[in-house]
Amino acid sequence: MNNEVNHKQLEQVLWKNYEVNIPLFVHGTTGIGKSRTVGKVAREIAEKEKCQFIDWNRSTFEKKMEMLNQDDLTGYFVFADERMSLKDPSDLKGIPNLEGNVTFWRPNMLFKFLNPKALVKCP
Repeated sequence: MNNEVNHKQLEQVLWKNYEVNIPLFVHGTTGIGKSRTVGKVAREIAEKEKCQFIDWNRSTFEKKMEMLNQDDLTGYFVFADERMSLKDPSDLKGIPNLEGNVTFWRPNMLFKFLNPKALVKCP
């Protein structure tokens, strides 16, 4: 089955998937503008939802910590460009933290922010 789309079609698919709350896996050749298209749509969605657009990859550590320390994360729309081909499994799971005789995992900062409890609609 061929699911190839051009950038205009990808924009439409992204909007539709956002509206029905279905995740989307975008795959394609390196350097063809996938991230740029997804980022463009993310900015448009943030504007439509009246949210503050946050480009996670370009945000400072201080801005990230400021957001993570808030109880109410409404008002933010976060775009994170994570290249899974460049990740090690421990990048996704976090680092081990020994507590007594058990280990738990300290999550990546981004994944802590994207906790389902934090995923709320903008005002």
